[in-house]
Amino acid sequence: MAVGASGTILTSPDGVTWTTRTSGTTAFLRAITHGAGQFVATGQSGTIITSPDGVTWTTRTSGTTAILQAITYAAGKFVAVGNSGTILPSIDGVTWNSRTSGTDKALFGIAYAAGKFVAVGNKGVILTGNGTPLDIWEQRNKP
Repeated sequence: MAVGASGTILTSPDGVTWTTRTSGTTAFLRAITHGAGQFVATGQSGTIITSPDGVTWTTRTSGTTAILQAITYAAGKFVAVGNSGTILPSIDGVTWNSRTSGTDKALFGIAYAAGKFVAVGNKGVILTGNGTPLDIWEQRNKP
């Protein structure tokens, strides 16, 4: 699965032959992940779309207009991150809740390890949190 400009979604059974899918958005899609039986893609203007099969897509409400740069699924949660320190966790990919990140820097990546989500961003910002609805994210010093 691949995403891109103008709401582009491409699927492939083998990584060689690709099929264009209709996403229902014209927003630039920047990231995609899979978890809990569905695909979730994020992008420009707070765009979040979901699909159970990679073919039929549904637009979700993110509650933000920030560009969502990255998304991951781990520990039973989706977590999307983006510009202006945006962090959006979701347990189902449908309902998203904004979390206070403590930074206004753009966040470009999100991963999960050792029981924590780790978000990285502009100017060396590193944040950790567990992605729960009451989670406070903590800024870490860069090495």
